[in-house]
Amino acid sequence: MNRRTIISKILSIIPMRNHMTSQEARELLQACSPCPQGTCVGSNELKVSYDLQIIIPVYNGEKYIEACLKSVKSQKTEYNVLATIINDGSIDNTAKIIEDVICNQCGNIEFELITQPNKGISGARNTALKALKGNYIMFLDSDDLLVDQAIDKLLNTAYTFDLDIVQGNWYEFNIQNNQHNNISVNALSGYPWGKVYKSILFKNFQFPEGYWFEDTPLSFIIAGMDIRYKIIPDTIYAYRLNPEGITYQSQTSNKCIDSYYITELCLEEFPVFGLKYNDRAYDYFLHQSIMNIKRAYCQPKEVRKALFTLTYTLMEEYFCDMHTQDTSLKDIEQCLRQHLFLRFETIVFPN
Repeated sequence: MNRRTIISKILSIIPMRNHMTSQEARELLQACSPCPQGTCVGSNELKVSYDLQIIIPVYNGEKYIEACLKSVKSQKTEYNVLATIINDGSIDNTAKIIEDVICNQCGNIEFELITQPNKGISGARNTALKALKGNYIMFLDSDDLLVDQAIDKLLNTAYTFDLDIVQGNWYEFNIQNNQHNNISVNALSGYPWGKVYKSILFKNFQFPEGYWFEDTPLSFIIAGMDIRYKIIPDTIYAYRLNPEGITYQSQTSNKCIDSYYITELCLEEFPVFGLKYNDRAYDYFLHQSIMNIKRAYCQPKEVRKALFTLTYTLMEEYFCDMHTQDTSLKDIEQCLRQHLFLRFETIVFPN
């Protein structure tokens, strides 16, 4: 029986009832897109000999990798920096471009190239995390750029105040029409890039492989630790709006369901990282429940209902007696507590 037939069979049963059970919801989502089997729990070795390690995964990045690496190479810094490039099984001209750019190393920035069979972006990042060589680490996507003085602006603050995370601002750009959109924030973003992290935070952490939205655990788990952080006003990162990226693909793909699966995984693995199901985790969960449904906007209504059903089941499992103090989340909380799917959707999709 193929996947389409399974989904049709499940949908033919579910509408007969007023409410979808959690088992029905699980079966429907599994038929649409099976849950990956990755984990956030890792075992990495600290081999610190640099002030900063920049982790750059790349797969078939011949269009943009040269500009990316040159933005690193052109950084003027007094810090000792290692840029670790992971060529994740590229089959285009990526490898040669990398070698041409890094062949003449100079200054305080060294480059190393690791070549491996394709494992996806999580698997590529995890390869670099296995040997943590910087006191701080930074993630840089292969189609993005570092702004001049990004390294020093982040590390000066990090070392001065002995911080666990330092984040800067960024701008988005579209190379086709040369549009720039400056982004300033006053809270830690959910993106891995645009910040430096103390490497010890990643000693027992890895990115879950097989999932889309693999960055979610950084906000849910890493930022949930007992950390000291600061956001600086400087623009330090250039984010390329890439129509070939997951952000755009996820709008119509069944893999958008991974957004829920990875939320579930993070909560399940909280105890391994010594995290508590506290007010901070609860509010983040409520925000994430909104994001999970938004990402499934193009999915059939019954798929979104299944996501909603499993979301309130998850809430009842981990946050049964909690109440948010964030007024912007009160209505969302009420919808989940009272299983009000249609009202939930009118809040999430007001238009």
